[in-house]
Amino acid sequence: MSAVKSKLGRNELCECGSGLKYKKCCLENQSSVTQSAILQSQKRLFESAEELLGDRVTLYQNEPEIKMSEVILDLADDFIMTAKTRRELKNIVMSTCTAWNLAEVFPPEKHLEEIERFIHEMLGDEVNDTDIQAFIQLMIQRKTEKYPDVHRFIVDFELIGKPNDFHLNVASSFREEDAGLIH
Repeated sequence: MSAVKSKLGRNELCECGSGLKYKKCCLENQSSVTQSAILQSQKRLFESAEELLGDRVTLYQNEPEIKMSEVILDLADDFIMTAKTRRELKNIVMSTCTAWNLAEVFPPEKHLEEIERFIHEMLGDEVNDTDIQAFIQLMIQRKTEKYPDVHRFIVDFELIGKPNDFHLNVASSFREEDAGLIH
């Protein structure tokens, strides 16, 4: 009888015994994703956001208080661990970002209607995918419970690497009313 090793979650304690979460310990140390690739991705995302938002884009010189890439990974961690292909991983991240934005833009009573509209516009009339709807509803619920005071709009994201060895960059902006731009 052979022992089957289960995949270690990013937020679980690292098996090396350091006492750190896996994502802050051995996962960082074994990644084949280069710093250069991460910086190139960040530059592309900044340019994309700048094109969309104009002069309202700010490039942080220091780390922001909360990194949206870590937030998205936290919300969908248990689903991300099951992704076998890059396409599956990208769909999970895209759906999680969509759920985040829906939760930020629409009041709770409009969520279901907007989820249905999103599915219709992205997948068409012939698709009746209750799994996608349930996933987005779950991500909205998690966002509301875990990050009720984080108000950012996700502009774009980029994945670098493979499902078992990847880096996520997220371009986001503060809502104008939270940034003090609308009085």
